[in-house]
Amino acid sequence: AAETRLRETFPGGTGLLVVKQVQREGPGDGVLQPGDILTTVNETPVASFVPLEAALDASIGEPVSLSVIRGGEAVDLKPIVRDLHAITPTHYLAFGGGTLHDLSYQKSRTLSLPLGGVYVAFRGFVLGGAGIPTGAVLTEFAGQAVSDVETLAALVSSVPDGARVPVRWFSANDPNRVVLSVVEMDRRWFSTELCRRNPASGAWPCEPVSAPETTIAPEPVSVSLPQGVDRTSNRVAASLVTVDFDIPFRVSGVHGVDFRGTGLVVDAAKGLVMVDRDTVPITLGDVRIVVGGSVELPAQVVWVHPARNLALVRYDPTLLLGAPLQSAELSMKPAVEGSRVFHVGLDRDHAVVSQPTRIEAVEALYMRLPRTPSFRETNSRVLTPGAAAGSTGGVLVDKKGRVQALWGSYVDQSGKDLQNFFRGIPVETMRATLEAYEADPTAPWPVLGAELGTIELPRARDLG
Repeated sequence: AAETRLRETFPGGTGLLVVKQVQREGPGDGVLQPGDILTTVNETPVASFVPLEAALDASIGEPVSLSVIRGGEAVDLKPIVRDLHAITPTHYLAFGGGTLHDLSYQKSRTLSLPLGGVYVAFRGFVLGGAGIPTGAVLTEFAGQAVSDVETLAALVSSVPDGARVPVRWFSANDPNRVVLSVVEMDRRWFSTELCRRNPASGAWPCEPVSAPETTIAPEPVSVSLPQGVDRTSNRVAASLVTVDFDIPFRVSGVHGVDFRGTGLVVDAAKGLVMVDRDTVPITLGDVRIVVGGSVELPAQVVWVHPARNLALVRYDPTLLLGAPLQSAELSMKPAVEGSRVFHVGLDRDHAVVSQPTRIEAVEALYMRLPRTPSFRETNSRVLTPGAAAGSTGGVLVDKKGRVQALWGSYVDQSGKDLQNFFRGIPVETMRATLEAYEADPTAPWPVLGAELGTIELPRARDLG
């Protein structure tokens, strides 16, 4: 009967409207079902979108009468029509270099997600440092539920700098897997602003989000250091730390925004740690050291060598109770070809690893020109051992644990893909770097302005 009536009403029609998808927790959830065939709206037969949209536009906030055919039977429904503009984001939060806004209807419909939560349009520096990706949906911040960006802005305004707060989120592509991350509040690099759309001008004027005047200072802690696997590694284990470095702005041709490597404590009284420039490539950024795999301390970059693959960072030694870290002993005797050494480093779990090896070559370092202008070491010699344990860096030491080289990471940016390799930075280069910093870190660094290399004797004779 319904089919006959509709054919008579729409003699030129070719089909009817069918419910394809129902938005989770939307006004049609629990009312409409996929497969429902729409026949009338407010007792008026419909067979196209135009009269349906007109009826919905005229009934915002009110129930609308729908008649559908479900399983061959007519069913009358009365869902409440919701305003589409009310669930379309009209403001966003600029936080920690990222951009967040309410989860929009369009996004939630595409991903079959319920409305609610804050969508991470761009993760930025702070959220990215906590491992929260672009495309995540935040549901809790500091233990409080967040359903919209204004609630999140109010919670952010109550958290002082330096505080660590838990954030619960899920990826829009995997909503069934909920993740809990810890975010460290950091307003040093980026301001926090709430921006609202002005419908008259189309602009998005922003207002700063207030912040507490107090900051959370780190407190002294005690830590136990991991032991080495042998007597040699034990002598240097108390001088190895993990260095983490995060960059807010990609300047000076850096190839990433977060770096990790192994640092060597060269002056425990001053808190000086030496590390390669593939871990700390520039001075702009947040640096932390991980001690014993369990304690994270803030640090600062005090010097980046302008010509060598070395940098110095400094932590506050008073934050470690009992002074567990010790200054490494730098060897007075440089390594030569054939020297028997031990590679001692830290693995991904911050455990000490050690492996004996020999120096196969003391040779000039040659690095190809990078595709992007960036630091490139020249006119230097490095150590190449026969084998080394897989780790995030470390040192080469003699049998008495005296450092003969920093096992430094280098990056080759000449091709499409980055290639990392390790070489030993000789102890004489390390010592000269430390002496230059202690003398005057602001002094101009003399350079020759030429790149030198070696050639074979027959070629030298040809050149006169």
